[in-house]
Formats: sequence, structure tokens, C-alpha cells
Amino acid sequence: MKKIISVLILLPLFLNIYGQEESSKIPSYKMNVALGIGRDYGGFGGRFTFLPTERFALFGALGYNLIGAGINGGGFVRISPQKRVCPFAGAMYGYNAVIKVTGSIEFKKVYYGPTFIIGTELWSFMKNDYFNIELVIPLTPSEYKADYDELKDMGVEFKAPSIPVGFSLGYHFAF
Repeated sequence: MKKIISVLILLPLFLNIYGQEESSKIPSYKMNVALGIGRDYGGFGGRFTFLPTERFALFGALGYNLIGAGINGGGFVRISPQKRVCPFAGAMYGYNAVIKVTGSIEFKKVYYGPTFIIGTELWSFMKNDYFNIELVIPLTPSEYKADYDELKDMGVEFKAPSIPVGFSLGYHFAF
């Protein structure tokens, strides 16, 4: 897991150093809308981003998180905003964990808290759109861990393990 995290953190920096030329600059834009999968897209959902400056962006997201509406908002700093590969780092607040148990025990709960983001924008050479690939690091509330442990003690077997990081992928349309 540490190797995967290291690669995801270093890959955007590596891509930014190699393959960058003046002719590969992107056009200036102030907003974008996106469809994606991950916490910063509300689960399975959309995101609206506004850029007050070229380097700083604010966003809000709304999606479906397997229980109901997933809502998040935050901001990030773009490291190389005029490059086709643009690493960024940021933070958000909103939904960052979900527990859904079905069967003999019914339990559904959404947990809220801060989440940190490290990612990169991969811009198209043909259009004003790009992919976002991100590593998200949620600071899940202690209530999540307590509920998770209590359910395991009750004999609930989870299909997916509780992992300390997540990944996001989105497609953005800039305007």
C-alpha cells in the first residue's frame, strides 16, 4: 500500500517535469463541471469548480454515496496551472465514509469530516477538457471506527475492508 501511495504522489510531479513544453500550455478558464467517482464527486456524481485565480480553485460536489446524497465542498492549489499535466493539493469537508449493512442487521450511516487531496489534471490536446486522478485521504471521525468495530464484534462480515485512503477519477469540461 505504501508503494502505491508513493507512486500516486510522485507520478504527477514526474509527469510535470517531463514532457512539458511552452507549446503545451492550456487555455485560461474560470469554471468547470465534472462527472466522476470518488469522495470529492459526492460518491458517483458531479462537481462544479470555480477558479478565482489561475492557481486556486473552490469546488462543490453532489452525488450518490450508496446510501443517499453525498455532499462535499473544498478548495485546492494548482501547482503548474499552464501545463497539460498539472499537479494539485487541497482539502475538503463533507461526507468521507459510509457504512451500509443489509441482511439480518440493518445499518446505514454517512460520516462527515475533513479530507485531504493530492492529484493531477491531465489535459486533452484537442479540447478544453481533462481528467482528474486523485488520492484522497479522509480523516474519518472516531464514531466511524467505533461503529465499524461494533458491527464486526456483532459478527458482521464486510465485503470491502476499511482502507485509510481512497481514489477519485473525474472528467472535467472547462469553460
